[in-house]
Amino acid sequence: MSDAAQCQRIEIALVSEGWIVTEGGRLAGRFATVETAYEQALAICGDLFEQGVSSRVYELPRAA
Repeated sequence: MSDAAQCQRIEIALVSEGWIVTEGGRLAGRFATVETAYEQALAICGDLFEQGVSSRVYELPRAA
């Protein structure tokens, strides 16, 4: 299995109510600011790192 297949994807996206964070496609939280969304995403990365799981954070582009 490649490293990319073992890497957990964490996404941050702007929605009408603020910002959401998803982990592996599941909602991990809703936030008022992008800063708090990134804080949550980095906390998830830290937890995954402690479990030996690689992760990456992606900020999704705004929908047109």
